Amino acid sequence: RPSEPRGQHARRDGQLGRDISPSTYDLTAGPVSGGHLFSALSAGNRHACGISQTGPTYCWGYNNFGPLGQGGSDLSPHPTPGTVNGHHTFTRLGLGSGILAIDDASVAWCWGVNNAGQLGVGEAGFEESRYVPNTPLFPPP
Repeated sequence: RPSEPRGQHARRDGQLGRDISPSTYDLTAGPVSGGHLFSALSAGNRHACGISQTGPTYCWGYNNFGPLGQGGSDLSPHPTPGTVNGHHTFTRLGLGSGILAIDDASVAWCWGVNNAGQLGVGEAGFEESRYVPNTPLFPPP
């Protein structure tokens, strides 16, 4: 059921989608910044993503090795949801250290850290991380 997401037990990385002091652990539920309504949400280790009811996918939190899918990597918290690059219409999300999303044409897309080859893009290693959605190298069925 689509709803306004609420998060609690915040850490300093911004993964709850609201701006709090880096040294504060917020134990109260509160809305994610931006007023977005999401039809799907998924949380990774230090980041979160949601598919909005209006189409775009947003990610927020810690962006080391590019799990926010916005074209870069940095060591700063990003508590405000930002749009994932590529104008994709995703229907499903799975987050861990990397992100897997399925679009409305049933195509798989991956981004984020790839230290163990989890993105399926051919090579493994931190230097093989992807900062925007990429299609994995799955063999055709």
